[in-house]
Amino acid sequence: MKSANILAALALMTGLAACAPQQDIFVWGTYDQSLLDFYEDSANGDKLVAELERLAISYEDSAVPELGEVLTRASSEDRDTRRKALVEAVGAFKPMEMGKARLAPGLTAELGYLYMQAGAPEKAIALFKREKRTWPESAYFMDVMIRVAEGPKKDAAGESKVIEAEAARLRAAEQAREKKK
Repeated sequence: MKSANILAALALMTGLAACAPQQDIFVWGTYDQSLLDFYEDSANGDKLVAELERLAISYEDSAVPELGEVLTRASSEDRDTRRKALVEAVGAFKPMEMGKARLAPGLTAELGYLYMQAGAPEKAIALFKREKRTWPESAYFMDVMIRVAEGPKKDAAGESKVIEAEAARLRAAEQAREKKK
């Protein structure tokens, strides 16, 4: 009898918990409709950019530090600098406050990509850095996008050496892997 009461109580609690209102942890705004309109007619690009800009401004989280900067300070020789960097890192990676939604991952980067396509690489780079800061798991991809937005590096004669430099980097990485074997 006691176990039946316990099971009934658990079933009741589970049922009540399932009825509780769910909180959104990410904010999408009208992004989905704006994107659909853009796919249906590319002339609606301004509408998509406007919605992404509205979201980016509304949900900017400038309190999140740049992960690379924090890690650089955390490896400092100065003990006080290391301690402050570690405290900052712990604060940056605390779970989100309950009831506070964040801008969905990738939306800031998409706005940056649209700026890059429109010929505004400075704005794009700033947004890619912000996406990297807000979502550290996107760091590698955002670094690539930043390099793309910066454009090819040119030598003194003004010629791009990107392909040769990338090929040399890949060869060196392959040689390093072979040495480990």
